[in-house]
Amino acid sequence: MKKSVFLLLCSLLTLAQMASAQTRYELFQQNNRPYDIEPGIEVVVGLTPDQKAKLDAALEARKNDPATLEAEQELKSQPSKETPEYEAAKTKRDAARNAAKTAYLEVVDATLTTDQKELIKNLQTFASGIQKEADARFKEKGGGEKPAWKDLMALCAEIGRPRLGEILTPEQLALLPAPGTPAQ
Repeated sequence: MKKSVFLLLCSLLTLAQMASAQTRYELFQQNNRPYDIEPGIEVVVGLTPDQKAKLDAALEARKNDPATLEAEQELKSQPSKETPEYEAAKTKRDAARNAAKTAYLEVVDATLTTDQKELIKNLQTFASGIQKEADARFKEKGGGEKPAWKDLMALCAEIGRPRLGEILTPEQLALLPAPGTPAQ
């Protein structure tokens, strides 16, 4: 259930930027990561059980899309990456992935309320700013060009958690688990 809520956040955040909506594991390896600031952030979105069920079903449909799975298998069966057949299979796989992603985004868009979409967009923008600030601080401390993932995420949490009140109401903040407490 947590994964689906996270996936929802990811999807909406990406929709707001006309980027791709992806699963927690995919999207939050990109630049904007509210979960790196607050692991239990999805509780503030307030998904209903019906919304969660629809989003879970859409995610499963995306992950198990027959056209995508078939195209990925075809790509894996290519003996060499230097052949036109490999490139054709890769193009087919990418098209199938994009079609499945588009279908998923349509369900996400139809499922969430305007307020939920706006909140997720604000969380995405907030997380992006925190990420940039964490990168800058890391470099100032002489951490080199590319910080270790866990070090950067710890810094994002250190900077971002205390400032969540900038975008969340006191009621929303009260829903979040205490720092160091596992998300429910």
